[in-house]
Amino acid sequence: TPAVEAWCLKLRGQSIPLLVSSDILGGALMRPKNLGLNGSPFHPLICSVEMNVMGRMILQVQDVYHEGVESIEDGIILAQTAIGDDLHQAKDNLTTPSLAMGSSPQVLVLCHDNVVVTSIRNEGFVSAFRFMGGSLELIGRKNVDHFIIDAAIQPDEAGRKLTVVLLLCDSVNQKDGRIAKLYLSFDESAS
Repeated sequence: TPAVEAWCLKLRGQSIPLLVSSDILGGALMRPKNLGLNGSPFHPLICSVEMNVMGRMILQVQDVYHEGVESIEDGIILAQTAIGDDLHQAKDNLTTPSLAMGSSPQVLVLCHDNVVVTSIRNEGFVSAFRFMGGSLELIGRKNVDHFIIDAAIQPDEAGRKLTVVLLLCDSVNQKDGRIAKLYLSFDESAS
């Protein structure tokens, strides 16, 4: 399982970089709408996927502790959940195409507001979660049966639906691809 390092740093002054993990499968910054509304500065949350000692992929949401203007440190884990457990036992990995940048990260993590989408690239497995303070609530999941080359997330104008756009490797001709869209809708009053 190829893992990468994840670093977080402030782009102001002489900040000291924070090593979030030296063995991360994927990650992204997340900013729920209510974060920073009380007049406090914007400090995003970190969503990351790591492999635990039992070989399970774990999605976790963590805050970042800011000490003064120049220092940032690991904060506490606010929520975590396993992803893709049932899939690991049920299916072999898809064939990985030759990619200019290689096959890392293994998991693409996309965030919008309090929604976190994970895409296990070599298994074609996509999961969507809603971060609800101390938990990650499953919204939905889908096996697209193709290697996931890249992914993006886009909200609709009303903010009630999200579109996950996937660039997939064609299963017959690996030099060809296809675009797939997954639609997520949810009750805004629950966020």
